[in-house]
Amino acid sequence: GIYEQRFTYPSDTSSLFQNLYSDENTNITTLSMDVVRIFKEKWRTESGLKMIHRNMGVNAYSESADTSGVYSQDTLTYFDYSYKERIYSAYGIVARAVKNWKFQVGVRLEQSYQEPNLLSENKSFRNQYFNAFPSGHIRYKFDKKGEVSLGYSRRINRPNSDNLNPFTSYADPYNLRRGNPELRPEYIHSIDLSYDLPMKKLTLSVTAYQRYASSVINRVKVFYPDGTSAGTFANIDNSVNTGGEIVFQYRPLPIWRNMLSINGNYIKYNDNSNAGTNFNREGFVLGGKLSSTLELMKRTLTIQVNGRYGA
Repeated sequence: GIYEQRFTYPSDTSSLFQNLYSDENTNITTLSMDVVRIFKEKWRTESGLKMIHRNMGVNAYSESADTSGVYSQDTLTYFDYSYKERIYSAYGIVARAVKNWKFQVGVRLEQSYQEPNLLSENKSFRNQYFNAFPSGHIRYKFDKKGEVSLGYSRRINRPNSDNLNPFTSYADPYNLRRGNPELRPEYIHSIDLSYDLPMKKLTLSVTAYQRYASSVINRVKVFYPDGTSAGTFANIDNSVNTGGEIVFQYRPLPIWRNMLSINGNYIKYNDNSNAGTNFNREGFVLGGKLSSTLELMKRTLTIQVNGRYGA
C-alpha cells in the first residue's frame, strides 16, 4: 500500500509532508491426511498427518519532505522483515462406546520451527520445539436428562509474527514498541466439566473449568533511566484460571435462533523470575455475549443482532 500523510500545526503555517510505503505478502501451504476406522460399531480410531508452511514478509519505508519540498528517507521507520513458520504434526485417537458411556483418548506430536528475520538489520533468529499434546474425554448420557462430560487436554499458544518482530518503532520517542524474537510459546493444561440439557426449544449448557498456563505470553513495559519506555512481550511464569460458563440456546421458531452466554472466571498471574520486578496480578473477570438471528425469505435473508459485555 502507498499512503500520503500531512500534519498541520495550529501554531505554525508550515506543514509536514510524509510518504509511507508498505509491501506485505503472505503465503500459506497446508497438507493433511486423515484416516478413520470403525470396528464392530463400538471402537473408533482416527489418525492423521499435517504440515503447515507459512511465509510472511513486510517491507516498510517512509520519507519526509524538507522546507524545499525534497523528500528524504526516515531511517528510523524503515524495516524489512521476513517470517517463516514450519509445523509438522501427527495425531492418533481411540474412542469406545459402552451403553451410555463414551470414552476417548488421544495424543498429538508436533515439531515446530519459527524464524523471525529482520533483514534490514541483519538479525536472524530460529526457535524450534517438539511437543506432545495428550487429551482424554469421558461422557455419560442420562436417559432423557442430558449428558455430563469430563475432559482434559494440553494445548499450545504460539507467538505470532508481530510478537516476534524485533524492529523498534520510534513513532513516539518516549514510548517505543518492539517485539521479542526470543518469545516462547505458552502451554495450557485444561480440565473441563460440563453438563448439557437439550429440551424442545431450549438447550442449556453449564461448564466449570480450570486452566493452568506456563510461559504465559504477556505484554510488558520496560522503563529506562532517561524517562523513556518500551512496550514489548515476555514470557511470565504461569497463570491459573478458574471459572464457569452458562450458555442458553433458545429457538422459539425454526427461523429464529437466540443465544446467551455468561462467563465468569478468577485469574491469577504469577511471575518472580526477574530480580527486583514481578508481574503478579489477580482478579475476577465477567463477560457475556448475546446473539439473535432471524432467517427470512426462505432463508435467503438473515438479520442478526449481537451484543457483548466485558469487565
